[in-house]
Amino acid sequence: MMTIPNLSPSDLLAMPAIVLAFLQGTHFALHHATKISAMVSLILFLLSAFLLLSLSEAFQYPPFLSFLLLRLAILIPGILWLLAYYLFSDEARVSNLTWGFLIGYFVLSTTGSSLELIGVMEIEPPSTAYTIFSLVPQLCMLCFGLHALYLAVRGYYSDLIELRRTVRVAFVGSMAILVIIVLGNGLGEYFQSVASNNDSVAQVLVPQVVIALYILILLLALHFYTFTLRADIRVLLDTAVPEKPSEPQVAETLSRSEKELIGRLVRAMEEEKLYAQHGYTIAQLAAHLNASEHKLRGAINRHLGYKNFNQFLNSYRLAEAASRLVNSDAPITTIAIEVGFSSLSVFNTAFRGRFGVTPTGYRVGGSDNIVI
Repeated sequence: MMTIPNLSPSDLLAMPAIVLAFLQGTHFALHHATKISAMVSLILFLLSAFLLLSLSEAFQYPPFLSFLLLRLAILIPGILWLLAYYLFSDEARVSNLTWGFLIGYFVLSTTGSSLELIGVMEIEPPSTAYTIFSLVPQLCMLCFGLHALYLAVRGYYSDLIELRRTVRVAFVGSMAILVIIVLGNGLGEYFQSVASNNDSVAQVLVPQVVIALYILILLLALHFYTFTLRADIRVLLDTAVPEKPSEPQVAETLSRSEKELIGRLVRAMEEEKLYAQHGYTIAQLAAHLNASEHKLRGAINRHLGYKNFNQFLNSYRLAEAASRLVNSDAPITTIAIEVGFSSLSVFNTAFRGRFGVTPTGYRVGGSDNIVI
């Protein structure tokens, strides 16, 4: 006779959350063909694996199934970091060192769990094996969660689309907080076990029922947004940004004040070269133009076609750099700094992404045969 498992309140909250996470992950995978939507979909599928793992005690999973679900769940911080990076960073690609770090923490954790699964060793705190194969990966995952939260907050100021600014930070921030809470619980239990020499039961910092309720509320909010504001989803998932200055699109529908603002903006860039100032912000530009920051964001976004302020500045920086590379003998580092880039490495990455060649290659060949 089949027995009904004894479900806790957190289990009862986790079950509808699993269904929501899986349905939403499927929706983003099938209906939005972008890199960002693919990562959102993957995070939701991994979140459903994490929730399924929380039911392992109630349903008595076989060891291999628990192992597989845990391997999937530990990918969440890394994928979340990649999502935050592509949403908020101006860099075109993730460095090889970062990829190595992402892969390394997964391999390290998987190695320890595999050895424990086949009975080679026991990984229990506060052993050395636990420190190497569990504690270090948890600290790495915590760093990814914290840095994703940092990228979300930092990217808020350079995003030119008001709706996207709010929603992106809300989603990434909420997921990062979840990662921090879950890992904080694990690290808290570890340090309590070390302090008590395993003589007492460690107390979790945040109860499991609170975590399950938090996830369910987060998924309900995402579900509400996805299926009631469908017209906004594509805008939020689209991160394509023009990489060279475009002519102002002064349509007849623009008011006189909007046309004037766009004209002053273009003149400030082309004649005063404000983009050459390091760390220049949209707040500084708004003050310089005596305009509200909100109106300036809309002008750059809607009428010049840019969606990120740093990319808007870099388009002018790269145009001037390309001209100076061909028409002067100044060192490349000098040009990079003088047009406004913070470092040579950032300049090289941006230049290659824009012109398809290195600054040195561009100088040698001039602008001939360069695909723009």
